Amino acid sequence: MVWKLSLMLILLANLNLADLLTTKLGVANGCVEMNPIAAYLLSLGKFEIYKLTGTLVACVASIAFVSIRDVIDEVVQSSAIAKRLWEASNLLVAVAVLSYVAIVINNVIILVWS
Repeated sequence: MVWKLSLMLILLANLNLADLLTTKLGVANGCVEMNPIAAYLLSLGKFEIYKLTGTLVACVASIAFVSIRDVIDEVVQSSAIAKRLWEASNLLVAVAVLSYVAIVINNVIILVWS
């Protein structure tokens, strides 16, 4: 149960790094960041800190979930509310992963065509 979420978090961390790299390459080659929050962070020189912090948080969460997996499994199996929350968290991370897949593919397409 925990391994699925952990793997998705590691994938999310890697996609976050891929977004950072493709965004920086695009901006360096004259592309314009269309995400207003990312554009603002880029203008402040804080984009890298933001992306690397997100990557670190995803990795630490993955390690934490794996290290207490027995406790999580026991709680989720014994409580309907905990099970629903666990399912919701898995869904949210899956949506984030899919979103980042689309973002990175978009960035690569923009890089190739620019």
